[in-house]
Formats: sequence, structure tokens, C-alpha cells
Amino acid sequence: MLTKRSIVALAAAALVGSGAMPASPANATTNVSASMGSLPACVDIWHNSGWVTQTVYIKNTCSRRVGYVVEIAVIPDSHCIEVPRGKTKKYNWGKAWRWDGVHKCL
Repeated sequence: MLTKRSIVALAAAALVGSGAMPASPANATTNVSASMGSLPACVDIWHNSGWVTQTVYIKNTCSRRVGYVVEIAVIPDSHCIEVPRGKTKKYNWGKAWRWDGVHKCL
């Protein structure tokens, strides 16, 4: 007989195996600016994966404002996040959905 705990464990294993849920450890932070070729050198973007949510931070040290859309698998992408010069903005969503990157919107 399956217990509630074993059903949850099976469901989580299925999500990780399907790619819908990341297999990364909790509270992992990744600086992704270098891996995204279209970003200007004055923009830093990093991703943090916590126990319940994921967050993308966009730091703008350019002389003008920038705007990016956060791409998320399965659910709708973020709105255009405008980041004024010298500021940092963040966008977060549930842990179950994979982060696919960012693209410019301004």
C-alpha cells in the first residue's frame, strides 16, 4: 500500500525525470551573465533556486535603462521588466517550473 509520503516521492521523481522540476540542490545560485551572449557587459543576471521559489535578478550598471523578459517553461513568461540605470530588479516564480533564460524587450 502506498503511503502519502511515497506518493509524493514518486510524483517528485517523475517531475525531475521529465525536466519539469529541476534536479538542482536547494538554495543554488548561478551567475548566468557570461553564458548569455546577447547581454551587454553592463548587465548582470543571476538565478537563485530556493526551497519553494526561484528568483532571477537583473542588475543594470549601464548608462541607460534596460528591459528583459524572464522565460519560464510551461507557464507564461514574465512581463517586460524595466531596470533603471544603477538599479537591480528581481522576478520570482514557483520551483516546479524550469527557467529558460531571458531576452531583451527594450
